[in-house]
Amino acid sequence: MFILGGYVRPSESGKLTLEVLPYKDRAVIYGSGIIWNLIIGFAVFAFYDFWFSQDWLHAIRLLLIGYLIFLLRKELCRYFFPIISPLVLMVTAWAIFFLLPLSSQGGLVLMVQEASRMNVAEAVKFVASFSLGLGLANMFPLVFFDGGRIILDLIRKFYPKLENAYSITTVFFAAITIAWPIALDIIRLLF
Repeated sequence: MFILGGYVRPSESGKLTLEVLPYKDRAVIYGSGIIWNLIIGFAVFAFYDFWFSQDWLHAIRLLLIGYLIFLLRKELCRYFFPIISPLVLMVTAWAIFFLLPLSSQGGLVLMVQEASRMNVAEAVKFVASFSLGLGLANMFPLVFFDGGRIILDLIRKFYPKLENAYSITTVFFAAITIAWPIALDIIRLLF
């Protein structure tokens, strides 16, 4: 289930407890999903390199990166994610808007078709890539992702008047990001 992701809704008492916590503790709670997706992704890639590619040195490096992420998890959640998450979103948006080809197929259906033809080594590599991608996507500074919750906590702390503007802007940007690939698919199908 780690690989597929998930969502946990806190209970009413949990919400009250979460609101009382300082930013540094809430950032660690929100960032823990991102951290574990990255660690699992690096660990599965290390398994792939060790088991299928026989590249032990690269596998050890990947495990060390995962271990370093684990050791620095609190600092990453508190300080690094709020800085890097807008950059991750900008690079992803640039890739979607400018690199997404108009003539090729994509989407979940194609991914399932490709996954059904994979051998074990390719499936392990796909799972690792998916876990890393899920961790990076969860870092987006949009309100409904963990990266957005971390940024929203910072805005509440330092600029509380901008909270609504940030929420509306991220929902609008998410709508554009979702609508753009769908529009490209429609154009591809029509022409």
